[in-house]
Amino acid sequence: MWPLWLALVLGSPAQTEAAPQAPPAQAPAQSFDELLRKQPFFKKILWTTEARFAPFEILIQKQAVPEAGFEESVAQFYGPWLAAAAAEFESRVAKPALLLEGLDPRPPRLIVLLSEGDYVNYSKSVSTWDGFDSAACYDERIRAVVARWDAPGSPALRRYRVLRRFTVGLLHQRSTAALGRQGPLWIREGLGRWLAWHTGNDPKTAFAAPGTEPALLDLMMALAGDPAKQNRHLLPLATLASVTGYADLRKRAMDTAKQQGFPFSDDDPWHGAYLAQSSLWVEFLMRPDAPQHNAALGSYLRAGQRGGGSPADLRTAFGDADLAQLDREFFLWAAARLRDTRHKPFDDARLSTLFAPAAPAGAAIPADPGDPGSVAAQPPKEPLAKRLAVDLEHPAIARALALRKAAAGDLESAERDLEAALARPAKEEELAGLRADRERIGAWRGARDTWLAELSKSGGKLQVERDGKLVSRRITSLESGVLALEWPQGTEKLAVTALAPSLLATQMKATPAGAPEWVRAFAWILGGESRWEKQLRDKSEAAQALRADATGTYPALVRLARTAAALSTLASAPEPSGVVEARGVLDRLTALRAKDAAGDGTRDHPLVIERLEALRELAGLAAGVLHDAAPPPPGFSATSVSLDADVVDLTYDFASPAELDDWVQRPLAPDDRRFTMQALTIPEDQRKFSVQDGSWTGRGAETLEHRIPLGAPLHLEIVLRHGYAESEEIDIGHFLVGICNDPRTGYLAFAEAGESFLEEFKTGRSIVMQSSNRTSGYLGDPIPLELVHDGNEVRYVHLGVEEPRLPKHEFKSGGIFLISKTNRVLLLDKVRIQGRLNADSRAALRERWIARTVAEAGL
Repeated sequence: MWPLWLALVLGSPAQTEAAPQAPPAQAPAQSFDELLRKQPFFKKILWTTEARFAPFEILIQKQAVPEAGFEESVAQFYGPWLAAAAAEFESRVAKPALLLEGLDPRPPRLIVLLSEGDYVNYSKSVSTWDGFDSAACYDERIRAVVARWDAPGSPALRRYRVLRRFTVGLLHQRSTAALGRQGPLWIREGLGRWLAWHTGNDPKTAFAAPGTEPALLDLMMALAGDPAKQNRHLLPLATLASVTGYADLRKRAMDTAKQQGFPFSDDDPWHGAYLAQSSLWVEFLMRPDAPQHNAALGSYLRAGQRGGGSPADLRTAFGDADLAQLDREFFLWAAARLRDTRHKPFDDARLSTLFAPAAPAGAAIPADPGDPGSVAAQPPKEPLAKRLAVDLEHPAIARALALRKAAAGDLESAERDLEAALARPAKEEELAGLRADRERIGAWRGARDTWLAELSKSGGKLQVERDGKLVSRRITSLESGVLALEWPQGTEKLAVTALAPSLLATQMKATPAGAPEWVRAFAWILGGESRWEKQLRDKSEAAQALRADATGTYPALVRLARTAAALSTLASAPEPSGVVEARGVLDRLTALRAKDAAGDGTRDHPLVIERLEALRELAGLAAGVLHDAAPPPPGFSATSVSLDADVVDLTYDFASPAELDDWVQRPLAPDDRRFTMQALTIPEDQRKFSVQDGSWTGRGAETLEHRIPLGAPLHLEIVLRHGYAESEEIDIGHFLVGICNDPRTGYLAFAEAGESFLEEFKTGRSIVMQSSNRTSGYLGDPIPLELVHDGNEVRYVHLGVEEPRLPKHEFKSGGIFLISKTNRVLLLDKVRIQGRLNADSRAALRERWIARTVAEAGL
């Protein structure tokens, strides 16, 4: 985005960011049209105003040659979406955050210009580049979103660009700052992208599940997983909140590059990373299952609307929370979201160097955070059991676990736990909940004992569960909390503490004498049975308090108890050392992370999210035990054949997108030295590669990096085609096949661009070793390529003709990569690889098998 801004102001004097213009405290006497005419650009054009979507007006620039129905189509294209977005803003943001009405109640307007040229001419008068892009911006001087009708992209994308700026206008409308000042930049950008992102073509349903652009998640986690870039382009939340504008952000990026000894470029992802973090932080803090984060963000948002939003306001809003720990939780959440929604792997260990002290200028940054040469020495981790453990003395957890015991029938133990919790320091509202449950459990215990005593005295029958069925057995005695039950084979003893309250309450004909009326309803509530609602007819204060807890507090406590108990079991067990223990651990972890449609499971509970790293580590240990006990065959996604104990033959014919699981696909980074040829001229939204119709195909600049390093003898066979372009004048694209890729030493690569050459790249220099003048023929023709490394010589074959060999080469093994950089469509039809598995390969395959097993456990 920044290069576009520079293009728009080329030849113009440098602009400084002016302070926002103060809107008048009262509605102006002049009409909006009259005020707009005072702006230089709007003096020169004509427009019509569409007011049918009140209170929002849409101003549409008139065409030089009017087109029938044009203004109607423009208004309909945006109007219903503005109304829907405003309703979502009110229900999801303004109301929960308790935002007051702003000093200037005028709603934002939308101004639609006809063309890019008009938009560029208009942009020359803007006072700040904050929130400005090539399609739309929010102009705070006139409190309006300004967009161009001819912006490229799908209808959803064009509306999205407008709606995210419209959200900024809605925030501005609610500003209570004395000068109508807008809130912090990251909130404006993040909230707009989170709330405006949508799918579908119906504004009534498109905003049902706010989220963020998938590309933003991909970008942020690609940077987070790269130790060489993560601390150049990513920012802690407190630093994110301190950025005052894009000029400030750019200066910070320049300063960071200088400090770390890197050249600065506006093509670097510092700007995209800021947008990605802003959007994903908002999504993280607005999660439905994170009420504390919701409340903290609401408090911070109110401060921003008052003219604040500084890091100090951020710390105040989050209270006692450790912001550094919050940063870590955020990136672990984002990594989990990448795996769950984008189905892309991510190694959480890569986060160990995130926000660590930067390397001095010129220092080497290892590719692996586990490398002993790592810049930032990490403190030793606490034992796994300690990282998994939960605080059983926390008032909420103690209360939840006591209720869990009571639900199983062990009332006496539950009461003791509640008494112990009441003896520890806690907030008054927490103590009140503990006291209420102690009294309820005590009341049920009295009712239970009275009823069982009467039943025993009369020789009545008790229903008990056996093998999943209820059977009735006569009680012969009740002594010291132990029942004697009559069975055909003799008498069986059963502890009263093993009787679930809900089962007993169902057998009671009425509430036992002396017990409160609500006590049977409480027993059913403990058992999760809905019949309590009809039973609880009591209007007493205690009954009404029970009803409130049953619908409000108890569901969360049940979920908390289930989660805390599962984590405590995992924390207290020894680390798995055998197959049986390993399978048991994975089964418990799978149950912990199982998806639950009802929303009362443990999968996304905050206690689990906080411990995801430790849970994955435990799953990895268990998976490693299983792997080493009976090593599985190599798990490639390709069609694979073992030629001998060490050599594999892999074929990728791209019949399914699943074949890409063996590869890491990512956009070619601007500073990637492996391929600097040919500038891309196609629009950003058209740069994409995917598997379609038996080919890996697309346009733009993408890399495929094989996950498993294979050693010589190494033989690659490739079949590709160069396809169409909008203009036949566009050159055939470049395709690079690389082997022996090692970031510390270099690589060998064979390039195809109509003709071909063999390139040797050693760190810092590139040498063309052999080249061919043989052209590839017509567009659409299959082009066969081969690259062979026998362990000594390297040769390549272009169009069936072998080129001169490169003998006695020092590069022996390493990674395989494919790169396409093209404005034309490129179709990769086949990749075949024969290579030797070595110790590194087998370690990578083991790691991959473990990662898949961990992912199958829901982690």
